[in-house]
Amino acid sequence: MDSPLHRAGSRGLLGAILLGCLVAQGPALATARLQNFQLPARIRIAGQYEVVFKTPAELADLQSLTPAARASRLKSAVLPETLPISDDDVHALATAIAAKVGGHSLIIFPASNGEGAHFTMSGVSEASMRALAADPRIDVIAAASSEFQDSCEDSRS
Repeated sequence: MDSPLHRAGSRGLLGAILLGCLVAQGPALATARLQNFQLPARIRIAGQYEVVFKTPAELADLQSLTPAARASRLKSAVLPETLPISDDDVHALATAIAAKVGGHSLIIFPASNGEGAHFTMSGVSEASMRALAADPRIDVIAAASSEFQDSCEDSRS
C-alpha cells in the first residue's frame, strides 16, 4: 500500500524517531546562540563578547552526571568538571575560558546576582567565540556593539 496518506504517516514516524534521537543525546548537541555576529564591523566592538551561562535548571542533565562522566562529556571544554552554578565556579570558569581563548575577563557577574551568571571579555577572535559555542554550559555568546552609542551620536547631529 503506497498511498499518499501512508507515505505521510511514514515520514511523520521517521521524523519523530530522528527528533527523539536528537533529544536523547541532550546537551552535547546544544550549541550556544550567537548574537550580534551579523552586525557590520563599524558597529561591533572588535574582540569584545559577553558569554552567558545556562541556568542551573538548564544544566540539570550535566549536573546529574558523576564528575568522571561529566568530564568525559565535556572532554574538550575548559574545566570540564566545573559547572557555572556557584559564584566561585562561575569566576573560575570565566577566568579559565578567557585565558584559553587568549582574552581578558573584564566583568564577571556571579550566579547569585539574580540574572544568571555571565561575563564579558575582550581581546578574542570571532573564530574562538564560534568554537566556544560548542560548550554545552553556555547559552549565549553576544558580540559587543556600539549601536546604542552610534544612535545617540546620530541624534545629536
